[in-house]
Amino acid sequence: MATATAGDRWVFAPNCRYASAAAAQRNVFSFTEALTITDAYFGDGSYSLDGYHILLTGDDDKSNPKKGWFRLEQESFDNGVTWTDNLFLLCNSKVDGKDFEVCYHRLK
Repeated sequence: MATATAGDRWVFAPNCRYASAAAAQRNVFSFTEALTITDAYFGDGSYSLDGYHILLTGDDDKSNPKKGWFRLEQESFDNGVTWTDNLFLLCNSKVDGKDFEVCYHRLK
């Protein structure tokens, strides 16, 4: 039996630099042991925007920039008294080559 949890975080600075961190944790259980395994991934680089397109160029792989699309939304859960900023990124998966979209909520 196995379970898994994943987390992801991006920081976009005004100077067109980004930092990202992601982690995946999985629990593996057998009759003789219980293991918790955490894999961490970090990335830094530059970004540029052109309309709704985003280009992410990692410092460790400048010859292979990642292209994607983004959109921004605001949502309110209290009839417009307060608003939360959301960033949606649509990118192509390195795992299976399919497009995927992720929603990130702005931390204040």
